[in-house]
Amino acid sequence: MASSTSQLFEATPALSLEEQANFARELIRANELYSISNSHQYSESEREKALEESNHIAKSVLMQLPNDCSALNLAARTEMDKGRLSHAQALLNKALELNDHDQNTLLNHGYLMISLKEFEEAENSFRNVLAIDGHSVRAFAGIALTKLRQQDYLAAFNFYRRLIELGEQSALTRAYFLESIEFLSADFYQDDMERLVVSAFEWPNQDTGKLARMAASLLTHKYQLDDPDTVLDLEQLQTDPLLLNSCTQCLLPSIAAETLLSELRKAILTEVALTRTLRDELLPLAIAIARYSARNDYVMIRTQEEDLELANLVREVESACHGGSLPEELSGALIVIAMYEPLYSQSFSYRLLAFDQVDWPLAIQDMMHDALYQLSEEHQIQYELFGTSAQSILNNEIKRVENRWQNLPRFSRSNLYQALANEINPACVPKRFQHENLNILIVGSGSGQRACYLASCFKNLNVYAVDNAAHNVAYGTLKARQFGIDNVRFILAELDIPLISEEAFDIIEFGEEINHLKSPRLAIEAWRPLLARDGLMRMHFKPMRAQETIGVVSQLVSARNLSATSDNIRHLRDAISKESGSGLWSKLFEDERFYSGAGCKGLFFNKHLHYFNLQDIHSLFSECGLEFAGFAGMTADKAQQCNPLAPYSLLAWHAMDQDDQLFADAYHIYCLPARH
Repeated sequence: MASSTSQLFEATPALSLEEQANFARELIRANELYSISNSHQYSESEREKALEESNHIAKSVLMQLPNDCSALNLAARTEMDKGRLSHAQALLNKALELNDHDQNTLLNHGYLMISLKEFEEAENSFRNVLAIDGHSVRAFAGIALTKLRQQDYLAAFNFYRRLIELGEQSALTRAYFLESIEFLSADFYQDDMERLVVSAFEWPNQDTGKLARMAASLLTHKYQLDDPDTVLDLEQLQTDPLLLNSCTQCLLPSIAAETLLSELRKAILTEVALTRTLRDELLPLAIAIARYSARNDYVMIRTQEEDLELANLVREVESACHGGSLPEELSGALIVIAMYEPLYSQSFSYRLLAFDQVDWPLAIQDMMHDALYQLSEEHQIQYELFGTSAQSILNNEIKRVENRWQNLPRFSRSNLYQALANEINPACVPKRFQHENLNILIVGSGSGQRACYLASCFKNLNVYAVDNAAHNVAYGTLKARQFGIDNVRFILAELDIPLISEEAFDIIEFGEEINHLKSPRLAIEAWRPLLARDGLMRMHFKPMRAQETIGVVSQLVSARNLSATSDNIRHLRDAISKESGSGLWSKLFEDERFYSGAGCKGLFFNKHLHYFNLQDIHSLFSECGLEFAGFAGMTADKAQQCNPLAPYSLLAWHAMDQDDQLFADAYHIYCLPARH
């Protein structure tokens, strides 16, 4: 590929040497500024300023040199980052007319087509680059991203796996690899796959929890966990890096894998009860299981014998704490207790909290964080916000967030208008969204992940996140503080009674909790007056097919008036797990929520349950004076392609609603006030 300078000289032979040098220097400076705009080493304001200046310089060069390929490409990239995709397309089309074999232009065109969700055209651009340079990593990565954005996870995984094998180890490549592997599992044990997964567990600052499904399937096949006659070797298991990493970083969506952990935990407790010591060889495995139990909310199956041994150990530790024992002296016993119960809930927890996390032996500091300090921090935030009530003290239900999260995407802030216009019918998105400060209200914000995502990834937003669970509001507040997000506010309130607000909201989103309200219609009608006249609503509806398994268990829970305590959830999971061979619960066993206490609480312990098909949603919208605007995640072009006769008719989509590839787990739907 020719350099920017050589292209400049070829395109402008009439320029003097001094003019050529000046323009070349300007383009070099513009490219340096563009690099700054995409570097997280700089503040957001510095990145935005660098992007504006880079864009200005590129356009200034084009005023003098309208046919310069380098300037056209740089101007197009800056326009893409500013969300002006049509401007970028015009610039790249011109660059292709000038030279349709320029690799840089083809690459930029490919990534633009991904942004426009024109995946076939994107892949063609990347393959044209490979036809010129068969070793182009950027083109190979472009095809991988094209497959990923089409949710062809297996193809994307194979591309990213090859990139990693070739030494491409950027943070973005690793993040995309994890995104591609999240929904995949192994059909048989593969040693090279295990090595790849284990190495991925070591990647810093990545969401390695996405390896859970693959790790669980590898463990199942490696140790033949589906075979009831399998004999397991504790000596082998206690040093297995796949098992240890899986326990410390994942929630394994597998009955077989969880049964393995339960058996290993029981074996460790039995040995400790007999020998009165925890062998050094077992320490890594015991710590890993303790950390897994914290993620699982301590609802793995256990026997009465284990409960008795655990109670004895708790009494011994309590006595030792009163005697003034030091952290090193307590460590072994605390590890064993933490395999079964949170240390924060023990009567002696205040004595443990007298020590800082760093005062404990290094090997157990992360475990102490999971079982003690993190719970203390969450409780402290909740107390700071709401104080303590008699009801909260007497209520012994699980009070942890269902979807606990660690990371947010590290992207430069973009424009919400452009994102919405790419996702639904652009005619439904008010033009004022391009430049005004917007207020977004989320009703039923849960863990706060989406609220924090919106607040951190899009410009000019104020996000108000309402939830009816104090622990959810506290967790969201904690996460916003941790990430330094100051344009999101979490509010504790009932979800069927609207806030009192003098300002209208430009977008109102209803989270999954809308399905658990007494009357979704009345809730929508109650909140709708707070929506701006030209505003948008986004809804999360559970499909009828979810009722097949979740509904059955929920009805049982409701009929017996069970509360969502750890004991009740443990017994419920035990009863369901014992029928794993029947095939009745296969869909439920694939749901990662089944593998944590908070997840099971969200699945089964809801007073009200509503399930919808698209005809129901059409009727609901009609009653509420709303009209369908599009499905989240489905562009207007894709909607036209899938449903060419009536892309904006929910009744037409209802007739097609047998395709699980389109509507697998939920309906995420945009709507707006009906236009009469």
